[in-house]
Amino acid sequence: MLIKPHRQLITQPHRHAWLEINLSALEQNARWWRKHTSAHAELMAVVKADAYGHGVLLVASLLKEAGFSWLGVSNVDEALQLRQGGVEMPILVLGATPDWAWQTAREHDIRLTIFSLEHVKVLKSFKHAVTVHIKVESGMHRLGASPQEALAIMEACEALPHVKVEGLFTHFANGDDALKTQAQWDLFYSEVVRRFKTPPAVIHASNTPSLLNPAWQSEDTKTACSLMRIGIGLYGYDTTCPELHPVMGLKSRISHLQNVPAGEGISYGHTFITTKDTPIATIPLGYADGIPRLLSNRLMGRFRGVLVPQVGNITMDQMMFDLSPYFERVSTDPAETSHEAPPQVGEVITLLEHGQQGVAEREKMSGGLSLNHWAEAIGTIPYELMCGLRVRLPRSVVRV
Repeated sequence: MLIKPHRQLITQPHRHAWLEINLSALEQNARWWRKHTSAHAELMAVVKADAYGHGVLLVASLLKEAGFSWLGVSNVDEALQLRQGGVEMPILVLGATPDWAWQTAREHDIRLTIFSLEHVKVLKSFKHAVTVHIKVESGMHRLGASPQEALAIMEACEALPHVKVEGLFTHFANGDDALKTQAQWDLFYSEVVRRFKTPPAVIHASNTPSLLNPAWQSEDTKTACSLMRIGIGLYGYDTTCPELHPVMGLKSRISHLQNVPAGEGISYGHTFITTKDTPIATIPLGYADGIPRLLSNRLMGRFRGVLVPQVGNITMDQMMFDLSPYFERVSTDPAETSHEAPPQVGEVITLLEHGQQGVAEREKMSGGLSLNHWAEAIGTIPYELMCGLRVRLPRSVVRV
């Protein structure tokens, strides 16, 4: 039997649901951070989880010109993706790395985080130069060496001529709480950094919440930190700063329109029952695309400038919207909308807005076209939702 050759996979998306990545918003956010952080400090963009779902190579390509000089990732695979994409900026793996992956990291000039004397034993086996950062536990209790262990690790590394300890860092658990952040900083600075006559060249602790909360920052913080880490704030979320714009938008086109009589249930489980003749629009977007099913009957979309509610349970690949608010606007203001044609299959419903529109939605919150609103509705954080949206949605790059 003849075996047919494999067909080449088509890379052009063939679906009517997509993320929009607003490059203008990303560039503006990056430049805002450069302008509003210490002039002597370098900036690290945290681009783990595919740049929080925005597309890591796309994001990284814009950052250098905007004033960022470092990248932070979760693991070696993420760092290798950047290297293979031609990115030459310094990259630090912020998480733990398996012993067997260290050599690969070294070969690609990837900095590793260490936090144990066991890690020093691995470093002893290296025959070539390797660069590391020591992570110090100061109150997060996730990864990190105690202050005493950090000092011992540093001393052990100093005895290895091929090992360069380039950095010391810690991570704040409550960056928006001045007292708790100050306590962590004091422990890190007084018990570790100040113990060295000549500390490593790169000291970093500040992250998005702490940088937006200057109440805790003392002069020694500003002078000691030579690197600032920016994660969620680069993408315009987890902040009330009106000058930072959401970078990610989410849109889909209507795949089906129907008029459902009163008393009918919508979607699995009939969690929404129509009370009148109801125009229902279906879009090809569901929980397999990263939209939590818990948001069923809680989402809003924008159709022709009018907010319309999502109704019924969100399914794996589809969800439904009630277009009644749009028709109500038409009926109350016919002069303004008389020129509009009836809704059509193929028209766009927007679920998340980016750029200036995203800021407006975030500020008033009532519109709901914001990851902050989604997170508040189901008791989670924008980080989780943002990362989930990268599962299978194609990205469209815009500048608006």
